[in-house]
Amino acid sequence: MGGPGPGRPGGTGQRRARGPRGNAGPRRPRPGRPNRQPPARPPLPGRRPGPAPPPTPPPGREVFTRRFEIVHAAAVTPGMRVAAIGDGDGLIAALFARAVGPEGVVYGVVQAGDGAVERIAGLNRVVRDYRVPNLIPTLATAADTGLPAAGIDLAFIATDGQRSADPRPLLDSIHTALVPYGTLILVAARPAAGSRRTGPPAAAAREALIAAVRAAGFRLVEEPGFLRENEFLRFERIGEEPAAEAGSSPAAAGTPTGQVQPHMER
Repeated sequence: MGGPGPGRPGGTGQRRARGPRGNAGPRRPRPGRPNRQPPARPPLPGRRPGPAPPPTPPPGREVFTRRFEIVHAAAVTPGMRVAAIGDGDGLIAALFARAVGPEGVVYGVVQAGDGAVERIAGLNRVVRDYRVPNLIPTLATAADTGLPAAGIDLAFIATDGQRSADPRPLLDSIHTALVPYGTLILVAARPAAGSRRTGPPAAAAREALIAAVRAAGFRLVEEPGFLRENEFLRFERIGEEPAAEAGSSPAAAGTPTGQVQPHMER
């Protein structure tokens, strides 16, 4: 049977030209409909790349990049009283303030000296931006934290690698401010690879630091070792509860001497 004839629906009365094998020739594109072509497949690469390596924290900023892990390792609970010492930007103190909740309090301890006013202003911005009114900036000295006796449950100290030549006065003040069996967490920088502090001198400096903390009335209870550029050391306060001074009221004993009221901007 042939193609559609003149008497059939859609017939034009003409037959379509056939190829040499009797098949119909190439079809003409219908008007108004583009001649679609299958998309060309890209050439397969000879070798597929492997997974990207995990990001490496920038040097000297591990305490900032891993601040969530540090606060989690501190194991703070709601209602605790925490002192954050040496937290330059105040972000770790803000995480502590959120972890202890509205029933707890966090003292952002800033040592008096050059730049103390700017650091206090930075803590006030953290209080405002992160909405942590239980973070209280506190001005201290190199030998006195300005905190009341037995007024905190945990003290957190972060150093930048420049360890104090005589940390005993500050440690004595922290020992007085902590409750019996309170926690002291020390995050100290490890000696960089290739520096002059590697080897026996660095090990001696580390042992001297731990010995100074022990001499102030603490014992080392944990050293997780999850940081690469810093050491996370957990100490526990030992000793009896300090006796209250004669004539001091409980309200006066619970007020930090160097407390600075945060400036809340609306």
